[in-house]
Amino acid sequence: MRQRVYLGLDAHFRYCGQAGMDTCGRLLFSERFPSSEAALISHLVAIKARSKALALEESSLADWLAGALRDYVHELIVWDPRQNALISPTQRRPGGCLQPVSSVAAGRAQACLSFR
Repeated sequence: MRQRVYLGLDAHFRYCGQAGMDTCGRLLFSERFPSSEAALISHLVAIKARSKALALEESSLADWLAGALRDYVHELIVWDPRQNALISPTQRRPGGCLQPVSSVAAGRAQACLSFR
């Protein structure tokens, strides 16, 4: 069992992407699953770690996700990806808004913010 795992969750209406990193920044896993409360909880519970830190990207789903997942992690932050351009590579979407490349970026953001 790992001591601490940093998790990044990229949530969308139909599917979520989740990635986990260890304290050294190594990618442990990356997975995709349906966006349902039951699926989210089961994936979090299956992660074997003494401490889980979860980063969520600010979105229309962030409030629901934070409420549903708060009891299954030790630390939860909701972050604005526009404020973290130096942490994660971004890509331009139609309309000019910046979007993090993946849930790995959220995990990296969580790891960086935790070490402040």
